[in-house]
Amino acid sequence: LQLQQEIFAFLVPVLAISEKAQKQFIQDGKVKIVLERMTTYLDCPVIQEHGSLIIGTLAVSKSHRSVLERLNASQTIVTALLHHEKSDRIHENGQIALTNLSAEVYGNKYTVVKNGGVQAAITSLTKMSHNPDVVDLALKLLGNLIELDAVCHSFLEDQGLDVLETLLKSCTDCRDTEILVKNILIHLASTKGITASELDAIERVICTVPDVLQNNNGEDVYLVQFYEKVVSTVNGCKMFVDCGSFDKMVDLLTINSTTYDVQFHGCKVMAALAMNGFNKKRSSEVLSLIHNAMRNFPGKLDLHIVCCGALCYLTEEQDSTSMVFLHQHGMSTLMTTLRRFQDEHRLVVVAFMALENLLKSVAANEDNDKLIKSYDVKLIEGYDVLSVIDIMSRFPDVVDIQVFGCKLLTLATDDDMKKELDTTPLLDILDRRKSMQDAVVWARRALQRIRPDLLEAEER
Repeated sequence: LQLQQEIFAFLVPVLAISEKAQKQFIQDGKVKIVLERMTTYLDCPVIQEHGSLIIGTLAVSKSHRSVLERLNASQTIVTALLHHEKSDRIHENGQIALTNLSAEVYGNKYTVVKNGGVQAAITSLTKMSHNPDVVDLALKLLGNLIELDAVCHSFLEDQGLDVLETLLKSCTDCRDTEILVKNILIHLASTKGITASELDAIERVICTVPDVLQNNNGEDVYLVQFYEKVVSTVNGCKMFVDCGSFDKMVDLLTINSTTYDVQFHGCKVMAALAMNGFNKKRSSEVLSLIHNAMRNFPGKLDLHIVCCGALCYLTEEQDSTSMVFLHQHGMSTLMTTLRRFQDEHRLVVVAFMALENLLKSVAANEDNDKLIKSYDVKLIEGYDVLSVIDIMSRFPDVVDIQVFGCKLLTLATDDDMKKELDTTPLLDILDRRKSMQDAVVWARRALQRIRPDLLEAEER
């Protein structure tokens, strides 16, 4: 036994510094011997400690992980960890090994779970709550394993949330622990088949995080990220609304009007609700919150893409909602955003779509498919058709921008046509019919509106 301990202790630093030695060690079948010795000398802490570290070291390389699991490495590690409940070093090395074995290789996650990986993680969290290093490693292992829906369900059924809540209350001033727990809680929200009561329980634990760690805005940021996960799932939007979370989300956005993370993730929630039609009763209120976010964070591209996307859904065939936005000088805000990010095609597409909805809503003389003569000037103050044409010319190969740009030009008013409108983007589309098939119809309609003479000449 003494000799075995010395050999194991010798192997650890050698394998840690030499990839060549690791490869040779595996090829020569030495891993099987290590696992057999760990099984034989289960009561020996030194063998278990160094054996776990050897497996963890070898599993750092992704190419080794499947080989190790075919030898049932995780089962040996879990057995050692559960047998030595009070050994900090065995728990630490064991969690390192299990975390490495289950990282990135999807098949390994199943075998680690089958061999008791979740139980091992929970055991470390409960028995080693005094050791922040072990706690964080166990949380990382859980983070790997909860990618499997079955693990999420069993974790919830086995009072895993109580373990996390107790952990938060006992591990104060641990920022890393807070982040790891938060990520687990947020991921649980996307579990297939999760119930409303389980979502309520997760939300309750999330709300304990800032109370324990005194993190400014922590609860609010975590909650909106949690809500974002919820609404991204099947039936998530319905559960979100039915559980009364919609009101909470509105309050969060209102109270945290200058907190970027809350606004960004909160607007993503609102966009998802609008896309799925769960905003109807409070569209005007939601739109006002979206508008405030755009004005409060003018330079944040990702936020503005989300907000413009939300505007598309909120204003689609919703004239009354569009009016709310426009009466708040929304057209000016949207055009400012468009000009600021005119070289960002992702934003341009959704901004053009939102503009189309808004212009349709304020058409003063719209009658089915008849052409629009004029708009309420005050409502569209800031809109500039010349900017639309200029931006179209910047993206000649982006079909969506050309299509929606053409649609905007079909909505040109008589006043717009008094300006010198450059028709080059439209004529270019007609010249490239094969690559711009989706845009050709709209280019013809736009020319018919602003320069019918050119369309007639082109057709001849």
